[in-house]
Amino acid sequence: MISRRVVFASLLCLFAQGVFAQPPAPKEPPPLWDVQVGASFVGTSGNSEQTSTGADFAAHRRGLVWKIDSTAQAVRTTDHDASGVDLRSILDAGLSWALVRRTDWTLDGVTGIGWNHESRTVGPDINDPVGILQLLSRVPFGAAGDTTQRVTFYPDFKNSSAYRREVELTAQAAMNARLALKLAYLLRFSNEPVPGFKKTDNTTTASVVLRWKATTPAPAP
Repeated sequence: MISRRVVFASLLCLFAQGVFAQPPAPKEPPPLWDVQVGASFVGTSGNSEQTSTGADFAAHRRGLVWKIDSTAQAVRTTDHDASGVDLRSILDAGLSWALVRRTDWTLDGVTGIGWNHESRTVGPDINDPVGILQLLSRVPFGAAGDTTQRVTFYPDFKNSSAYRREVELTAQAAMNARLALKLAYLLRFSNEPVPGFKKTDNTTTASVVLRWKATTPAPAP
């Protein structure tokens, strides 16, 4: 049986092959704000072996030297629901560092502190102060889309052995001014998972995304 990872890698290659052939376009400044909502099909492995449908939300507001990012995901499972966590939310604040700024590649670093809340299916809920250490890489292709690579580490200040890390790969290409296709692969590792559950979870997502953005560009630094 062909694994989901192999199928997803093949889809990413085909996805990128068509759009990388487009000639590069002049880079536009980011908008003052943007919002996107996606409807997705999700396949998971690890603690939960299942397929499901879901939705995701992302919003950004940019200032002269600051930016507000908001993200949310909702997943409805149709098979064995065994995630161990009913709800996880992280409220954080930090600094973003522009490490590389090129027309064909950008790399940002983020350092911050936050509060991690987990509503668990087994055992007591978790409410711990955490740190955020992140690298976010973005490679545009043509004028239609981009691919991102994110690595995030969450040290736990209350329980040092309860650290977590995430690796996420995405590719998104516009179909028109409002609609885009997004493919994503997310690998999560929790060093102290819910008792009885695995440390690693994988999520593969294919989404159709509806987007809005401001016509006004963000302030230039």
